[in-house]
Amino acid sequence: MCEMTEKDECDKLADERWTEVMRRREKILPLFADMELRLSAHAVAKCVGLRDAGDLNRWLVLKQSSPYRRLRPWIYVEQMVSRFDDEQTLNHWAEQRGSRASSYYRFVEKETGHAWGDLKRLGPWWIRRHALNAWSSSLS
Repeated sequence: MCEMTEKDECDKLADERWTEVMRRREKILPLFADMELRLSAHAVAKCVGLRDAGDLNRWLVLKQSSPYRRLRPWIYVEQMVSRFDDEQTLNHWAEQRGSRASSYYRFVEKETGHAWGDLKRLGPWWIRRHALNAWSSSLS
């Protein structure tokens, strides 16, 4: 019982921290909504009115954020786990977009070291805690 209370408290703190960190990135978050794996830092920079990837990373640092290369994978993985209930849903979504679900499965495993099914079991809170840990050097 005590362990569950501690875990619940950790989940709550991670969720609050995640919300705060995402608020700092609200200008670029809509660009992640489609989960386009090929979305480059340069393309994101142009979309938010910046000149290039270097400007984007400087802007992210000013926002107390991680560089795009560390930020992007965890946001995608969190969105995927939060959005899709099962493999069938991800497969259907990818098919509708003309993509292969296997690209997303490989991306998830490459970036997290965990298979899709494992992450679905662990849930978005686990992903958020690990993302926050990965970004910890740039968060204040």
